[in-house]
Amino acid sequence: NEVKEYNLLVYMDEETPLREDTQNAIWKGKITLSAEYKYDQFANAGTLRTISSSDTKGMWKYKSKLTKLVIETNKNEKQAGEGEVVYGPFDESSTGDSAIQSYVVCETGDTNCVGYLQGDGGVKLNSDSSRLFANFTKVTEIEGIENLDTSSVTDMQYMFYGVSSLQELDLSSFDTSNVIYMSYMFEDCSQLQELDLSTFDTSSVTDMSSMFEYCSQLQELDLSTFDTSSVENMDSMFSSMSNLQTLIFGDTFVTSGVTTMKSMFYGVSSLQELNLSNFDTSSVENMSGMFQKMSQLQELDLSNFDTSSVANMRLMFSSMSNLQTLTFGDNFDTSSVENMSAMFQDCSNLQSLDLSHFDTRSVTTMYYMFFGCSKLQSIIYSPNFIHKAEANTSGMFYNCQANTPDPNIIPSWEGVSFKF
Repeated sequence: NEVKEYNLLVYMDEETPLREDTQNAIWKGKITLSAEYKYDQFANAGTLRTISSSDTKGMWKYKSKLTKLVIETNKNEKQAGEGEVVYGPFDESSTGDSAIQSYVVCETGDTNCVGYLQGDGGVKLNSDSSRLFANFTKVTEIEGIENLDTSSVTDMQYMFYGVSSLQELDLSSFDTSNVIYMSYMFEDCSQLQELDLSTFDTSSVTDMSSMFEYCSQLQELDLSTFDTSSVENMDSMFSSMSNLQTLIFGDTFVTSGVTTMKSMFYGVSSLQELNLSNFDTSSVENMSGMFQKMSQLQELDLSNFDTSSVANMRLMFSSMSNLQTLTFGDNFDTSSVENMSAMFQDCSNLQSLDLSHFDTRSVTTMYYMFFGCSKLQSIIYSPNFIHKAEANTSGMFYNCQANTPDPNIIPSWEGVSFKF
């Protein structure tokens, strides 16, 4: 029931030939206008109150007992059936006018409790929605999650933290265009097997640290639509995803602004292939434990890595027990690195290493650097692979095939002698 007026400018293609007989002629064309009507289902919805980390109000008082969560688009009174008890209604609105309300329905004895979150037209979430469902440890199902309006949310930290019984989560209805913080968002969702993030707009997100940490049953994670151009922190992002077998990055998974990748892939022990060719690591300062305990990976190509800003490489490749090929490129610059302790510890299938670009003159500790590299036979060093007199090099080659029986005496490898 609206009338709109438009001024249309029609241009001739620059390659259209102009002849004298067509001057002042009339051209006829066809213009098709298409429009899509969009209904704002949340236009009249109320806004949920801010949920604190130690919240004991309303439905959140019963979060340790809830086995199911239902989000409804209309307010209706819950009646107790046979063998049931009803708690509520609770006012969950930010304005205190019961625009959002909740009920908790339990079987006698407060078992098998279902939480109902209700609002006419749905439920708008606060800008700060961190820890919204954190530690709903017994919830196995969330029904009606599409009835949440997330368009104003900026903080989703810990949002599903510890929801350790949930096996499926479809967040394709979430509007995340304004979200800045997603750290720990799914941490310890230890039974999660399916996670749909296909419509996530992450272009404003700056922190993804520990985002999927301990999602230990998830076998596939598709992040092909993620835009990480604003992200600065990826610390432990995929840490301890021990059953992950497929990890998909897209062209918009940009890492040029990331300053820490500490423990990023720590304990991703089932992944057999990892393509990081699109990674820009020029701003990264910390790579300690980045690939630690990736025990199934046999090949790792870091030829595109620029590590000129990295200061910490402690445990970077530790316990990659099946690794056979490790490739560094010309930009794997270690001149700023101070810590290389246990960097290649227990890489027990690695037979050779080309460290010809390594500059270790700033390193203060090489403690256990090659400890347990029992098959390592060849290392190519650069003239700058040296250590300060005060650097800690104890146990550097301990339990290596090329080591002498005395762990305190290090032989000359490729013409470079190491002394304690």
